Amino acid sequence: MITINLATQKKSNVVSVEGEESKKSGILDRLSGDGFSNKSAVFQSVPIIGIALTVIVYFGGGYFLDSYKEEELTKLNLQFQEIMNQQTKMQVQLKKLKNYKVLQAKIEKEERKLRTKIETIEALVAQRERSYQSLKTIGENIPSEVWLSNLSVKEGVVNFEGGATGLDYISDFMKILNESVYFSNLKLKSTAKLVSKAGIEYSNFSLSATRR
Repeated sequence: MITINLATQKKSNVVSVEGEESKKSGILDRLSGDGFSNKSAVFQSVPIIGIALTVIVYFGGGYFLDSYKEEELTKLNLQFQEIMNQQTKMQVQLKKLKNYKVLQAKIEKEERKLRTKIETIEALVAQRERSYQSLKTIGENIPSEVWLSNLSVKEGVVNFEGGATGLDYISDFMKILNESVYFSNLKLKSTAKLVSKAGIEYSNFSLSATRR
C-alpha cells in the first residue's frame, strides 16, 4: 500500500506560490517605488533642461548680438570721428589756402603796380636817355650859322625857336633833324627877316618836329 503525503505537497506549493508572489510584489515595488520615481524624475528633468538651454541660447544669443552691435557702433563712431577730424583739418587747410589765395592776389596786384612803376621809370630813363641823345645830336649837327633861343617838348612834339644868318641855313637845319633817328614830320611854322642893332640881317624861325 502506497501512502502519499498531500499536506507536504500542498505546503511546498504554497511556499512556491508565495515565493512567486513575493517576486511579483518586488518587481511591482521597484516599478512603482523609488526606482520608478527616480526614472520619472530623470524623464521629467529632460524638458526642463531643454527649456533652460533654449532660454540660455535665446538670451545669451541676444546678449552676444547686442554686444556685437555695440562693438560695431563703437567702430563706426570712431570712424565717423576720424572722418570729422579729417574734415576739420581739410577745412583748416582750405581756409589757409583761401587766405593764401587772397594774399597771393594782393601780392600779384602789388607786383603789377610795382612792375608798372618800374616800366614807367624805365620809360622815363629811356626817354631821358633818348632826349639826351637827341639834344646831343642837335648840338653836334646844328649849323654854326643857326642858334636856338627856345626848345620845348609837349606830348611828343618838339618846338624849336631860334635864328639864322640866312634862310638856307634854316633849311639845312631842318634837313639834319629830319634825317636823324630822333625826329620826324618837320614843319616850318614861321620865318621873319630882321636886322640887328649892328645892322646885320638875320632870320627868326619857329618849327616843330615829332619825336620818334
